[in-house]
Amino acid sequence: MQETRLTFESKSLVVDWIGFNIQGFVDPEPIANYLFRNFGFKSIIKTQVSNTFKLEWLNRQKENQFQVCFEQYEYNPEFKNFWLGSKINFSGTNADYFYNLVKKGQVDWTIFKEVSLSRFDIHYFRQSTSVDSNQQVKDFMESACNRIREKSKRRKVSFDPTREPYILKVGSRSSSNFYRVYQKTKNINRSVYTESTDGLEFELEVKKDVIKSFQQFLFNNQIEEFEKRLTQHFFNQSKQNFGLNFYYTDWVRDFYRKLSDRREFNAGLVTDYIKQTKFDSLDETMFLFRFLQFLSFIRKFEGKKEYIDDQVYYIIEFPIVDFLRFLDKDAKSTYQRSKLMKFFKDLQELPPFIEKFSDSEFQSSIMFPLLKLTKQGRSWVLKIAIGEQLYWYSYPFRWTSSLRNFQNKYDLLVKLEIIQVLSTDSLKKKISVEDFLNQFSIPNKKRTEIKKLIIDLLDELKAFDLIEAGFDIVYKDGKKPEKGVKMLTPSILSQSKEIFLHEIIDSNN
Repeated sequence: MQETRLTFESKSLVVDWIGFNIQGFVDPEPIANYLFRNFGFKSIIKTQVSNTFKLEWLNRQKENQFQVCFEQYEYNPEFKNFWLGSKINFSGTNADYFYNLVKKGQVDWTIFKEVSLSRFDIHYFRQSTSVDSNQQVKDFMESACNRIREKSKRRKVSFDPTREPYILKVGSRSSSNFYRVYQKTKNINRSVYTESTDGLEFELEVKKDVIKSFQQFLFNNQIEEFEKRLTQHFFNQSKQNFGLNFYYTDWVRDFYRKLSDRREFNAGLVTDYIKQTKFDSLDETMFLFRFLQFLSFIRKFEGKKEYIDDQVYYIIEFPIVDFLRFLDKDAKSTYQRSKLMKFFKDLQELPPFIEKFSDSEFQSSIMFPLLKLTKQGRSWVLKIAIGEQLYWYSYPFRWTSSLRNFQNKYDLLVKLEIIQVLSTDSLKKKISVEDFLNQFSIPNKKRTEIKKLIIDLLDELKAFDLIEAGFDIVYKDGKKPEKGVKMLTPSILSQSKEIFLHEIIDSNN
């Protein structure tokens, strides 16, 4: 099973502007007519006369939904114009439409003569949530502005807190990378309706030599490589400008978590974002853990693509003893096989269970329309259909193999608690130590063993650079909180109300 490819669609990026330059004088009519006849574009032609532009329309039929703009520049030092050439610009939905034609291989680049890519804009729209407010947006933009100024006094950044809707600008309009963040109301197309929603648009204009470094992939129809590189560039610019700590950069954190290539964790556990909730029973706790183990196990299989009711699924088959070995269970045990077969049957009753996950995309991807156990010789074999979205899903979290399995009830509860704490969006994670330990009515010796297990797991996470070395501790007796505590002990855990740890995201890919 492979990871999702890096594309505009997979990262919800939208093309906002495509600009081309053609050196020297070019008659725009042949290009305009080509775009009209083949794709229905009407054209506006702006011809420079002295220091002004003369406007002319071509193919301006009412039914033409899309538009392209040609700008003709003449060499005129008197008006400080030292370039002779033409610009061809597609803006907004026109750019998105034209780019989709390029992706389909329908555009003949020879029509455009000596063309170069001059500008390419893409944006990410972050929808507002029910808890977002105007004040939060203002605070974010002010803090981001201050962060950029502290990092580089030479970098241009502007934000006016007195003007609404708020807009943050990074760089100058003439720079190679001009970044804007602004409030916007946008129509979002759902499956059967269109919804108007507020949010923040993060937009990057890429120009000059930077965009020219990508253009060969566009003109050679190497669209996959073009999108991969430009997507990476967009997120690198976003991280460089805003870092990973802000509430409104949760989508940037998610990108770098999923991009991280920690191959030493391939045999470990994968998780999505999990809500920190209490479970009604040990069976429910066990089922969640087993489900995470199952998702981790099936990632190694290459499925066979099939269609069920016009939907794409991937079929995989495996002897259930292989899964038992993955779980470090006795493959010969009838009891273990029976428990596993019950788990597989329960997989078909997932809808209430998926509410344990906080990512709606992941929730909607969980589907197993076909799940069949058959006996082949002496072995039970599972045949299962996995929804396409889940099959290609990129998990934001990968953990060490020691978190993959458990030995007993207490081992299970400790590891699932750590997994739930780790599998949250914020870089700062909270372990409610007092509440967690208070659920156990056990002898002190067993309680100490549980504390040591917590410490061992956290130490391992530190050793693999998954969390920072220091912990922040809030004590339960009113003692002054401590920051950056390097070493935890059972005694410290006994005195603690809450322990905070800080995730490290590997963003050097």
